[in-house]
Amino acid sequence: NTGASIINDPIVNDPKQDVTIIEQLINFKRRMDEFVEVSFNSNYNFDQALKEGFETFINKRQTKPAELLAKFIDKKLKIGNKQTSDSEVESILNDALVLFRYIQGKDVFEGFYKRDFAKRLLMNKCASDDYERSMLFKMKRECGPGYTSNLEQMFKDIHTSREFMKAFYDSRYGDQLREEFKVDLHVNTLTQGSWPSYNPTPLNIPLEVAQCQQIYETFYREKARGKGLKWYNNLAYCVLSAYYPSGNKEFECTSFQAVTLLTFSELPQTELRTFEEIQQATGMETKELVRTLLTLACAKVKLLVKHPKGKDLKPTDKYS
Repeated sequence: NTGASIINDPIVNDPKQDVTIIEQLINFKRRMDEFVEVSFNSNYNFDQALKEGFETFINKRQTKPAELLAKFIDKKLKIGNKQTSDSEVESILNDALVLFRYIQGKDVFEGFYKRDFAKRLLMNKCASDDYERSMLFKMKRECGPGYTSNLEQMFKDIHTSREFMKAFYDSRYGDQLREEFKVDLHVNTLTQGSWPSYNPTPLNIPLEVAQCQQIYETFYREKARGKGLKWYNNLAYCVLSAYYPSGNKEFECTSFQAVTLLTFSELPQTELRTFEEIQQATGMETKELVRTLLTLACAKVKLLVKHPKGKDLKPTDKYS
């Protein structure tokens, strides 16, 4: 394949093939580098022609290569990636950086990368802090400190939050939380302006969670000299314990999923709930509740049962 045929292949529009496209480009670049090195003794003119050719064809799809490259890196930096050694990950990041140099829409890439980076940090899905630092350093070296300043602040916020949480649990407030609620609370305090823009979404969190937040906020105001907090409950996640006749289970859930599931915790197994009843109990917006119910009742692993069964949600459906 030529570079242009790879980037213009219809497969690029299939989300399932996103990683394949980037890997094809990386492999193609390796072959061309070897070709120039072996056949032309790394001649400067041929090397420059290769760079110009790559830059031309890789930008024919405008913002798509930037999006695909950001997703590719996100997958490689997440917990659960297939690489088993530091050298393998470092090699992949270097290959990704080669393509990054050719992308003209670096601001577009930064936008996609920033959103994925935020999810990795907030959901605790980073495979390694060292890998994250390495990628930030590579981008900073390539584009200057201004390009990565917000990303570096995001990384710093997470580490500062860990220090705050340690101080919290070493204080009387941490003792109060453990004694009264017996939960593990972790709060990420984010610097406004450095992170992607988030809009607070309506959500009726359980009273116990709200009380835990109040305890932490009292501690934070003392520690941070009166600074207040604005809570984004829609970005939170938690681990729910469920008790079944066959045994106990634990589920890692988003806050939307957790609040939805908790509306069923006191119901008899035979009792059903309508969409309106769930919405009234959770306070969620319609589109958010639809999205949440799809993940709970229509996914491969179903935590709720939809009546009648089916992949599509209807206003008349009921849930148990």
